[in-house]
Formats: sequence, C-alpha cells, structure tokens
Amino acid sequence: MLQHEHNNIEAVVASTNPVKVNATKEALSSMLSANGDTLSTVTVHSISVDSGVAAQPMSSAETLQGALNRAKEAQRRVPTASFWLGIEGGIEIEQPTGGDGDRQPPRLRRRLQAITWVVALSSRRPGVVGQARAAAFALPAEVADLVLGGSELGAAVDRVFGTEDARSKEGAVGMLTKGLITRKGLYLPAVQLALVPFFSDNCTWS
Repeated sequence: MLQHEHNNIEAVVASTNPVKVNATKEALSSMLSANGDTLSTVTVHSISVDSGVAAQPMSSAETLQGALNRAKEAQRRVPTASFWLGIEGGIEIEQPTGGDGDRQPPRLRRRLQAITWVVALSSRRPGVVGQARAAAFALPAEVADLVLGGSELGAAVDRVFGTEDARSKEGAVGMLTKGLITRKGLYLPAVQLALVPFFSDNCTWS
C-alpha cells in the first residue's frame, strides 16, 4: 500500500538517453499522482548499461531481452533505488506471403516495424517484472534498406532525413509524423503500463 507522505522516490534508467530519462520521470510522477500520492518527488538517475544484445535488435524477443537485461543490471548497480527501468528499441521484420506482396520489388517485400519494449523492476514487489510494448510503426523503404544493410535505426534516420542524433531527440517517429508524435510521447504510455504491477495492490503479478 502506498504511503501518501512526502518521500523522494528514486528510479534508475539503464540509459543516458534524455528522452528515456524524461519519459520515465513523467510516467512515474503520473502513476504516483493517479494513486493519490501528490506529495512525493521523483528523482531519476541515468546510467550507461550494456544491453547484452545486438546494438540493433532485429526481433521482438531480442528487444525484450535487451530491456530486461538493462533493468536487471541497473538494479544490480544501484540496489538502493525503488525502481529500475530498461527501455530498448528494436526492429521487427514482417515477411509478406502471397497476394500483392509477391509482385512488389524485392526491397519492398520485407516491411520493417520500429518497436520498443519497456521493463520495470521495483523494490515494492521484488521478483515481479513489469513490461509493456510501445506502439509499433512501419519504416519507409529508404530507412529499412539501411537497417537491413547493417545500420542502426538512429543512424539510418539521420542519413535519410538529414538530422543529427535524432535518437536523442525526435527519433524516427517524430520525423515521420512531423512532430505530431514525439519519441517521449511514444514511450510514455509504455513506461506507465510497465509500472502498473507496482501500483495495483489488489492484483497478482508474476
């Protein structure tokens, strides 16, 4: 049960990316407020952590594993915090079969989706793993070709759109929607959903 008194809640994000740090702070603050705790403050620490997977994960399973690895390593390195989060971006490859897909040029037959997994751990419920996946979106062929050729998504976006370090700013989603959906806006609901098990006292989670 949450204690509605003035506390400083410390969270650790296993990344130094400012977008991920800001999304975590806003998500945790909003979850506290939604549960009646308007007094506590939130401090988010960022640390550089190896994901333990490829620099550009190429499946949902690999992306989820990267997020889990990050959260666990953050917990190991800063055990005194209350929350530890791993946010991992990746790629999912859709392989069209039959239909119009067979008549498309080879470069368009494999559609790539940009995905993000969030994993949260907390001292509130040791052993429980909160996880959620952000909305996925399709990547244009110009970006997909570069990623399939070995580029990381952020580098591919910078090359196609002429940006610099888009991964720490608007990201692919911001460029494709012309700022309608920001990278933080994409992450925020997923971080909130990953935190749900630690704010649901009447439910059982694993």
